[in-house]
Amino acid sequence: TGSVLVSVREHILSMQLKHLEACRQFHDIELAIELDKLVQEISGRARDIIDEADEVLHHRFQLVYPIGRRGNPDGKELRWHIMESVLHSVKTHAKELHAEHPSAITITTKD
Repeated sequence: TGSVLVSVREHILSMQLKHLEACRQFHDIELAIELDKLVQEISGRARDIIDEADEVLHHRFQLVYPIGRRGNPDGKELRWHIMESVLHSVKTHAKELHAEHPSAITITTKD
């Protein structure tokens, strides 16, 4: 109690990955159990403090460690249909808003 752990996000993500890896590889059960305790402790108490959010959240700072078998993402092609529906809805509502309040919104389209 009363202690503070300061860490960069990459180290937390790396530790979580190591936990998943240890859980999948049953040869190191003790490590998996200890990492599970640590992950639970950090998840329950950790707070993210972001400085320079635009820079920190840039994709080049995101770590991607694929593990396990390759598979399709959840939703497969449904994800594209959802995005198309959302964009169509935005287009429709933007036109309606512009018709009601012409000075409130500017619409620029590409033909």
